[in-house]
Amino acid sequence: MFSKIWWGKTLERMAKTAAQALIAFVGADQLITEINWDAAWQITATMTLLSFLSSILTSNMGSDPRDPSAV
Repeated sequence: MFSKIWWGKTLERMAKTAAQALIAFVGADQLITEINWDAAWQITATMTLLSFLSSILTSNMGSDPRDPSAV
């Protein structure tokens, strides 16, 4: 846990989660000027934190302890 490989995979997972959360909040049909950016960033940050916590909780699961998403 907390090895260089673990951090690399965890950061990748967090970046993917952040992108997915932001895209889901913004949606395709909203204009840039109509988006509540404060809420968008709050939701994105919350989901990214949950992704990190999930990586910690699953770090000792599965066959590879260096893989934060083994489950």
